Amino acid sequence: MRWLGVKPLANLFPFDGTKSRRGCLDYRNHREHNMPNYYFHVDNGEFSPDTDGVDLPDLNAAYREAVRAAGEIINESNRSFWEHMMPWMMNVTDDENRLLFTLQFSAKVPSGEARYIPRERETKNPLA
Repeated sequence: MRWLGVKPLANLFPFDGTKSRRGCLDYRNHREHNMPNYYFHVDNGEFSPDTDGVDLPDLNAAYREAVRAAGEIINESNRSFWEHMMPWMMNVTDDENRLLFTLQFSAKVPSGEARYIPRERETKNPLA
């Protein structure tokens, strides 16, 4: 993951079964036979497969872990995430390599002066 300046997921987190510095439980050594294994593959122009996976109690825990890990990756990337403007993805799979969900991230910085104009909320017809 050279251009984003991030480390592979396995190197980002201690996963020692303790609480991380963000207060989230690290599940790497919470190996139980009944817990599914989830793999968090990152592709930012250079594919970085997760070969170890993480045992998590369920899919909702995998959602939370993916968002947490993505935030950590973006934070660790410093300015390169903003400078390269290329989208990157995190594909989450199970033990059988089934794609469970994908997170996609990109940054867009306007090239000139831009104004944000929010969409007007749709209002329901009170007479209907």
